[in-house]
Amino acid sequence: MDHLAAALRYASQGIPVFPLAPRSKFLLIAAVDGGHGLHDATTDAAQIQAWWMAHPTANIGLRTGVTFDVVDLDSEAAVDALELARDGRERICGPVVVAAKGFHYFVQPTGLGNRAGVLPGVDFRGRDGYVVGSPSVHPSGARYRWIMHDRLGPAPSWLVELVGPRREQTVNSCKELTVSTAYGQAALRRELERLAQAQNGTRNDRLNKAAFSLGQLVGSGALDEDRTAAALIQAGQDLGLGLNECERTVASGMTAGMEQPRGLNIG
Repeated sequence: MDHLAAALRYASQGIPVFPLAPRSKFLLIAAVDGGHGLHDATTDAAQIQAWWMAHPTANIGLRTGVTFDVVDLDSEAAVDALELARDGRERICGPVVVAAKGFHYFVQPTGLGNRAGVLPGVDFRGRDGYVVGSPSVHPSGARYRWIMHDRLGPAPSWLVELVGPRREQTVNSCKELTVSTAYGQAALRRELERLAQAQNGTRNDRLNKAAFSLGQLVGSGALDEDRTAAALIQAGQDLGLGLNECERTVASGMTAGMEQPRGLNIG
């Protein structure tokens, strides 16, 4: 299938696109090579043609939060978890894409940011996020393909409540985060400083360790979960890691840490 034609078609509909590595969810143009990830997303036909003429099999990244948001489900079990959370209320109405065992439910923009682990296997892609667009190729070899073409509808109120407001923060503004204790704030600063010094090849591992350590403090009530996750995800992106990679690593590390809350000895 012609990825260039598809990318141009998305752009003609006002959807900003950018290239991902073939058969991958990750960036084609790394930060060290001048790439800016989803911030490179554009509707400019000339730029899109240049990208896909040079890399015809590049997957298509679709920036979310502009013309749509996406509920990202990684399996049938995630679909069941979302249906359980719906609890008989209004259905999510809109286009649906499938790839391998996962699904993307498209809804009108909510203004919310990204959130990993809304439910088991369920992530939300909103402001400053992205998803892989059809007809890109999943790492498994399956193609992303549209299975429903319903009109894009608003996100049901129960979904908006489930995702909740996302207060995204940068490493430089971490001191402004509202945390439960001064101890938690100091620990957060230390971990972000260590992350900023992580060397190439160790960054994902360092992010995972930081997420686990801070997750223990979230579990003990010393840190706010959403704000801590946002700071870690931004720190990982500042190091050149991809958004999806950061979200997975942070969600995994924090979940493990929260299951082993740290007893505080703060005098």
